[in-house]
Amino acid sequence: MAQGQSLGMLPDISFKMDGFAAARFHRYVSRRQSRLKEEFVSNYEKVLESISEFKTLSSHISSLGKLRLKTEDDNLVKGIELVINQLQIAHSRVKNKSAPVSVEKSNFQAAHSLVSYCRQMIGTKKAEWQVLAERNGWGPK
Repeated sequence: MAQGQSLGMLPDISFKMDGFAAARFHRYVSRRQSRLKEEFVSNYEKVLESISEFKTLSSHISSLGKLRLKTEDDNLVKGIELVINQLQIAHSRVKNKSAPVSVEKSNFQAAHSLVSYCRQMIGTKKAEWQVLAERNGWGPK
């Protein structure tokens, strides 16, 4: 190591970007941050987010179906299936199929049960795999 340099001192690596390059870099960073954030969001939080959004009944059915396939929690799967069944019945009866609705604000009992279950699981501050392991008798020794 040369005299006068220390491990804490890094050379100044600065460069100039034109507007286009800066915009591309910003988009790359924001996409990367959103992907990292998605990796750490639990399925319970994703279900709550999906249920609370205002979108069409068919969009709710589709997004909940995708979330159902991602989880291994049987209670969550059963809750999602009940909500999907109620949404399918409502979709067949409603006249304006393009009207956005929030399932959380609806009068579906299954939706309210699913919301409270997800909030309870989020409140434990445990990962889904840990909840499932403890439910099946696994634990630290």
